[in-house]
Amino acid sequence: AVRGFAKSRLESSIVLSAGLNPRLFAYMASFDSFFPENGELKKKITLKVSDYRSAIIQGKFLAKKGLWVSEFRVESGINCGGHVFLSDGHLLGPILEEFKSNKEEMVATLFDLYNTALRNSGRQTSDTPPALNITVQGGVGTHTEQNFLLEHFNIYSVGWGTPFLLVPEVINIDNATLEAVSKATEKDVFMSRVSPLGIPFNILRNSTAEEERQQRVHDGTP
Repeated sequence: AVRGFAKSRLESSIVLSAGLNPRLFAYMASFDSFFPENGELKKKITLKVSDYRSAIIQGKFLAKKGLWVSEFRVESGINCGGHVFLSDGHLLGPILEEFKSNKEEMVATLFDLYNTALRNSGRQTSDTPPALNITVQGGVGTHTEQNFLLEHFNIYSVGWGTPFLLVPEVINIDNATLEAVSKATEKDVFMSRVSPLGIPFNILRNSTAEEERQQRVHDGTP
């Protein structure tokens, strides 16, 4: 996928998640298209991260290879799949506060490593760092919450995690569950521990999947 993107004519961003991947990052550095051309990055890198520590570690790893991260996308622990506190209970506010407090230092640190790597590889360096945006996704339920994230934490943009469940063109969902999700209230959701991986997650009481699970329990084949 990375090779296809690197060799394409796209001027866009590639989004990477699931943590530090040294082999993948080293492979990306083998393509000229991820490096600046006349001071401009045509193929940008977006990293999904859970906290500041993850961002700075991965950002440094890439910067040392001459690769700039144009966006750190902070993903709420309750963003997808109904998982309950995927980030071990660390709240989004304090995580974003750390980004806000340390952004200038982060940019300066990464830019120094980035320019050094470009110089050592014989590439053109820059006098000013490329744009580095902090964005956030998930765990947002109201317009007021979105504005708070944008204004208080100086976030570049906010992605909403939950409403995609109501868009049949986006996910594969049957009409009965779509109707149930659209009308669900807090009492219709509970925390389940049936995951074989031991990951607690939220589940809709009257979803077709939950009804099928209950039927398997009733039949003796859970």
